[in-house]
Amino acid sequence: MIFYFVEVQDTLGVWHLKTGHTSNSVKVRFKDKRNYGDGLKIIKTIEVNDDDIKAVENNFKEMQIGTKKAAQLGVPDNFMGRGEIIDPKYTKDEILDKINSINIPRKTTLEDF
Repeated sequence: MIFYFVEVQDTLGVWHLKTGHTSNSVKVRFKDKRNYGDGLKIIKTIEVNDDDIKAVENNFKEMQIGTKKAAQLGVPDNFMGRGEIIDPKYTKDEILDKINSINIPRKTTLEDF
């Protein structure tokens, strides 16, 4: 699984910070123009073991706006994962610091040893 931290544009042209996961490439995840705008800026990606991805994502739950606040902020209903958008009160640097400070389980192979 790939854990990602991106800045993505909604269909109204507004940019949002977002975390999440995907099994494909991040670009594939955000290519649907019906749900996302034309913009995608990949800030950081980390490969994580499938069994650990939820635990990694849970580290960012308190920073996400949730669907109720997404509606208040005017995020379009068709924006997939709109509840996972990072609250605008947090900066990119704060998110990166959090990513870098948590103990993220990583996939290892025999080549790593």
